[in-house]
Amino acid sequence: MDKITREEAMQIILNASKLTPFKGVEKAVDIKAFSDYNTRSQWAAEAVDFNINNGLIVGSGNKINLKANITRGKAATIILRLLQKANLVGSKSISQKP
Repeated sequence: MDKITREEAMQIILNASKLTPFKGVEKAVDIKAFSDYNTRSQWAAEAVDFNINNGLIVGSGNKINLKANITRGKAATIILRLLQKANLVGSKSISQKP
């Protein structure tokens, strides 16, 4: 199974967001909060900013670990956050039974 990095996942999420009603927020990224922010690839800069500004990626400690592989669980969490912000699913877990 091929693996993808967190910055590659961020690009996928940005692309997917364009298919939803969610357009994101306009605020600057606090690059001081993440010691590895400047390690992002040039092609991923817009996607990284979009994901951080909109709280889709929150990082761990003071890093966003752009070059690390993303787990399926973390990818699912980011997708769920996007769907919630786009009001396409509720805020409760969709796996819960009534």
